[in-house]
Parts: sequence; structure tokens; C-alpha cells
Amino acid sequence: MIVLDTNFLLYCVKYKTIDRVLEMNEKIIIPEPVFNELKKISAERGVRGEDAGTAFQIILKFKKEGKVFLKKTEAKYADDSVLEVAKKSKAVAGTLDAGLIRRLKKERIKVLKIRNRKGFIVD
Repeated sequence: MIVLDTNFLLYCVKYKTIDRVLEMNEKIIIPEPVFNELKKISAERGVRGEDAGTAFQIILKFKKEGKVFLKKTEAKYADDSVLEVAKKSKAVAGTLDAGLIRRLKKERIKVLKIRNRKGFIVD
């Protein structure tokens, strides 16, 4: 299982690797606060808003196909929800947020990182 964070999804859209992430042979979980944050960002003008809108639409498509699952959390904030879901599910967390990575590592949760804008590694 892989739990994805907002910044990870935005980066993947920006570098056109989001389909590769969502097509991995892993269950992809998007915490509801992350999903809601993407929806909010998609209303913004500019490239970031467009990327968020694209990520949002791709998630909806893969959700209908049963490849992505939204997860309710007790946490209200996206970063906290990623940590909560990853910890409870013993899943890998996909994020680029240095602060969140430190928190995940402290809990001994593996992190999916982007390598060379095209590949992925688990650390």
C-alpha cells in the first residue's frame, strides 16, 4: 500500500509521472484531507491550480476503476492524515515534504521518493 501526499501528487503531475504511480501494483490510498486540499488548490489560478485539477481528475478516474481508495481520517491536516494512515496501514508514504519525511522516519515508516524526475525509490 502507498499513501500519497499532496505535494507528491502535484510533482508527479508536473513531470508527467502520475499515471506511473497510480498504475503501480500497489493499493493507492489518498487520505480525505489530501483529496480536499487538491480540490481547494485546483480552484487557484496558474500552473499549480492546473496541476492540482489534473491530479484531482486522475484520482477520480482511478477511484472509479477501483485502483485508488479515499480514506477518512481523524486528522484534519493533510500531513497528519498521511502519517496516520501510513502508520495504521503499515503502508509506504509518498511525499516530498522534509518535515513529514522526518516524522515518518521517526515512526519507522518507509517513504516513496521521486528519483531523477522519472523513477521512484523507497527509502
